[in-house]
Amino acid sequence: GSKATISGTPTVAGSYTYAVTAVSSYGCASQTLTGTLTVNPLVRLTVGNNTDQTQCLGTAIEDIAVTHDAHSTVTVTGLPYGVSYSESNHKISGTPSSAGVYQYIITAQSDYNCAPQSVEGILTGTPKVSLTAASNLNVTTCANAEQDMDAITINYANASTSPTIAWYDANNQSLTSAPGGIDFAVDAEQTSRSEERFSRNAETD
Repeated sequence: GSKATISGTPTVAGSYTYAVTAVSSYGCASQTLTGTLTVNPLVRLTVGNNTDQTQCLGTAIEDIAVTHDAHSTVTVTGLPYGVSYSESNHKISGTPSSAGVYQYIITAQSDYNCAPQSVEGILTGTPKVSLTAASNLNVTTCANAEQDMDAITINYANASTSPTIAWYDANNQSLTSAPGGIDFAVDAEQTSRSEERFSRNAETD
């Protein structure tokens, strides 16, 4: 005998009933077969246009909105520490606590076992500039002393340029230059380690 085939790629979701009828060529009773074709919808996943972001550690990212169909479940993998996805408000949010470049993937998995949909993004956490005192910041000394004042040492890291210094008098008025005999110098030996040492030394008269 011959055969008939129903095939193709459905484009419209829905539940369809069909009937296939064969009429006898000899005048006998016809035959009919019925069936149901169920076409489940594809997953629809929409993500905000801010999937790629760079933030300093300790600074919250801009919330990333995630929209998906009710017949799907969303998972997000690869986020940095401090950042997470909330199904309750459909947003990726948080404050990065680990430096680095994180490529994350948002995946919507169909409840009907249809093909999943995915969107990728990149979150970069950059370390904050660090400025720490390696000695006492408050020093008392005598003018024209026989020996240098105790040096004030400051370490810094993750700065784009060397720190700058501003001086003020006892009335908190800005000075155009450092007090006489005081230097503000960079220890070049520390530069390659992204940490530089500063000291202020009094001249010896």
